[in-house]
Amino acid sequence: MVDSISKSGGSPITKRPGDDTISRLQGGQPAQTVVSGAPSEDTASLSAAAQQLPAELKGSAPIDLPIVTRLQEAIASGDYPIDLDAITESLFQSYMELNS
Repeated sequence: MVDSISKSGGSPITKRPGDDTISRLQGGQPAQTVVSGAPSEDTASLSAAAQQLPAELKGSAPIDLPIVTRLQEAIASGDYPIDLDAITESLFQSYMELNS
């Protein structure tokens, strides 16, 4: 769960007297900052498509238990093949995407 901003422990943003940098950039009069102590309420709603999901998808994600069991057994017995070259290549590609 995420705490509201007013409970985050951070200090509120306040405007210093004589600091009208934002208003000068916008070409207007110096702005006034109003900080309210009352937290706002967050709401969420589902789209019509999400409300019409099949019953098997409403509870949890579909899981193929026989495949999961086979993978668990292969990992436990040490028979699960690990392709270090493929893992390295995938990590490097992700790194390059993030830095471009």
